Amino acid sequence: MSTSNNKKGLKRADSGGIVTISAETWNTLVDRIEQIEGIFDPKDFIIHQTKTGKNISLKVKPAEAIIQQGVGSFCQVSVSNGSYFLNGGIVTGGSENLSVSPIVIGSVEAKPANGTRVWLSVAYDAQKVDGVLLPGGTVDSVSYGSGSSFPSNTIPTANSPNGTLRVNLGIWQNGAFAPSGCGDFAVSHCPGSLTANRI
Repeated sequence: MSTSNNKKGLKRADSGGIVTISAETWNTLVDRIEQIEGIFDPKDFIIHQTKTGKNISLKVKPAEAIIQQGVGSFCQVSVSNGSYFLNGGIVTGGSENLSVSPIVIGSVEAKPANGTRVWLSVAYDAQKVDGVLLPGGTVDSVSYGSGSSFPSNTIPTANSPNGTLRVNLGIWQNGAFAPSGCGDFAVSHCPGSLTANRI
C-alpha cells in the first residue's frame, strides 16, 4: 500500500487499503461521529488489540462507493445537526415558481429503513372555465412526505379541479439515500393527467 503525507503529517492510503489509527485519534473522531456516520459504514471499522492498547483500522472505499448522490436540485445529500438533508430546488407550474428548502430525509442516529421512499406532494389548481376543465393551471403549494409506498395522486376533474401530485425524490437502500435524479421540476396538466418532469 503506497501512502503520501499531507501538510499535517497524516498518511493517505490508496483505495482498498487499511489505515491504522490510535485510540486517542479514535476518541477525537467519536466527537464528530455524526459527520462520519454520513460517510462510513460502522462495519468498515475494525478494532485491533495490541500490546500498547487498541488500534482502529478503517477500510478505505473508493469515492464513488461513498458518495451516492449527485450535485444539483433535489439530489445532493448533506448531514447537519444530526439529520440527513436533501437539497431543495424549484417546482414550477403555470405562473408559479415555488422554491423548496432543503428537506429532512432522516436521522443520523436512526436511519430510515431500506425501502423508505421520499416524495414531494404538489398541490395543483387546474384551469376551469364555464364548468369545463381545460389544459393548464397553477402550482399552489409544495410539501414532502416519506413512507414505504407512495400515496395515490389526485387528478383534477371538472367537479374538483384541485389536484395533488406525488413526485418521487428517491429511496433509502443499503443504508444510504439514492436520489431519483437531479434537477428542478415542471408540473403540467392535461385533462385526465397531472405530471412532473425534470428541467
